[in-house]
Amino acid sequence: MALYHRHRPQNFSSVVCQEHIIKTITQQIAQHIVSHAYLFSGPRGVGKTTIARLLAKAINCQTRKSDEFEPCNVCASCLDIGAARAIDVIEIDAASHTGVDNVRENIIENAHFKPTHSPYKVFIIDEVHMLSTSAFNALLKIMEEPPLHVIFVLATTERHKVPETVASRCQQFQFTRVSQKLLKSYIDVIAKKEKMTIANEVSDRIVQKSDGCAREAINLLEQLMSAGSKTISVDVASLILPIPAQEKLLGLLELIVSRDIGGSLKVVNALRDEDGDWLYIVDALISLVRLLMIEHIQGATLNLSVDMSNEGKKKLLQLGKLVTTQNVLQLLDLLLEKRRLISLSPLPQLPLEMAIIEWIVGSVNLEKTVQNEEELVQEKSKLSLGQRVKELVTREEKVVLEDTLRSAWQKTVAECGQQAPAITFVLNMAEIISIEKQTLTIAVPYTFHRDKLLEPKCRRSLENILSRHCDAKIHIEVAVKKSQSDVGVAPVLNELADLASALGGEVVT
Repeated sequence: MALYHRHRPQNFSSVVCQEHIIKTITQQIAQHIVSHAYLFSGPRGVGKTTIARLLAKAINCQTRKSDEFEPCNVCASCLDIGAARAIDVIEIDAASHTGVDNVRENIIENAHFKPTHSPYKVFIIDEVHMLSTSAFNALLKIMEEPPLHVIFVLATTERHKVPETVASRCQQFQFTRVSQKLLKSYIDVIAKKEKMTIANEVSDRIVQKSDGCAREAINLLEQLMSAGSKTISVDVASLILPIPAQEKLLGLLELIVSRDIGGSLKVVNALRDEDGDWLYIVDALISLVRLLMIEHIQGATLNLSVDMSNEGKKKLLQLGKLVTTQNVLQLLDLLLEKRRLISLSPLPQLPLEMAIIEWIVGSVNLEKTVQNEEELVQEKSKLSLGQRVKELVTREEKVVLEDTLRSAWQKTVAECGQQAPAITFVLNMAEIISIEKQTLTIAVPYTFHRDKLLEPKCRRSLENILSRHCDAKIHIEVAVKKSQSDVGVAPVLNELADLASALGGEVVT
């Protein structure tokens, strides 16, 4: 018998997590107000089927007192249900019985017959969202007017696929993932019952890899037990359980915020060799960067209420000290932007590599440009007050020709190339879209680029360099380029508007 079968909870008090659901259902049992239909939804392996069986066992228990809710686990009914041989508790896997004929034969026709040995006939339909539309319609008919002796328990991992007409006939309960603390304690208890000694780091690794799924955690423990040793050390575990993805991604994030391009790309290359799911990898990395953002907003006292080891939380807090809030927002924006390109890229890891390089190069070299410009400002501050006022007024009033401004812009880009190549990378993609008096407006491809150039220090630096080449005070504005789809749609809409106007109508969008 599998380990998770041997340790499946046999009463409500043994269930891990889901306290809010257990409290409601046990009160209903004790007060004899059990519903005719329940809908249990939530992640896999968190107790949906277990609680459904406990409900069936409790309401059919032959020795349970009327004001109690726990099954006795010794009467014939409890033993039969616990051993999955009770003929009045019918479990159906909807994934393999999707058709309407199966619903009619296994549920509708069966429901009209009274229970053989028990007060209630309980139908537990697992993965109910897999039923066909016609099967759902047939199920709905019996659920609308169910026999008094019938109770339905529908379980699903995809609540949104269950028709509202069916869901509305049920009491609905949303199951949650098991917290790390509870799951770790649960694993330690089972290991003790199995007379196994498990290292603390190993139980942490099991908890992280199981992702809040109790059944998965027990399966991983059983896999480690198969090594044949009564003591499961870190070395033994490393042969069966690889380093959790979260630890690898934390290592990658550490290399990124440390501005280590070579090291970062090496980790990405290793992930490629493992044939990773790149959308999952980038999404997980985005989640970690999001935590950095929250840390910066809430400060050093952040209490990370996430499924992560204590060591992982400490490392994340340390990484937060290496970057500014603006750095974090830019990295998050860049990862979100590159994520869209994964499915379009011939090399799925390429967008992530581009994001890493662009962010590291940009964040490193911007500091050099700012430092050089601050030195220039300090040098100018040595002028007398009268000289500075005279220079400012002269530069503000001076008229700059368009050709002069365009030429000065090219010189500015070239000068930035010597001081900050990352900024030049962005400026080379910029296009001049308008010149009005002493204001130059440029357009860049992405929001991230615009925000970078409009940072106060960066903007002031560019304006100072450009003003120096023009010998006049120049202001810079930055916009985001319109996508090709936007450019293509606008003329069509204009033509439609003209046509509709000619006919006395209007275009509704």
